[in-house]
Amino acid sequence: MNFLEVDLNVFMILEIEALERDKNFAISD
Repeated sequence: MNFLEVDLNVFMILEIEALERDKNFAISD
């Protein structure tokens, strides 16, 4: 696995976490 693949995986994880946070925020609003 090269650095680019690792960066993409981390980016995807961060994006998913951000989406989950937005969903939870919208629900609790």
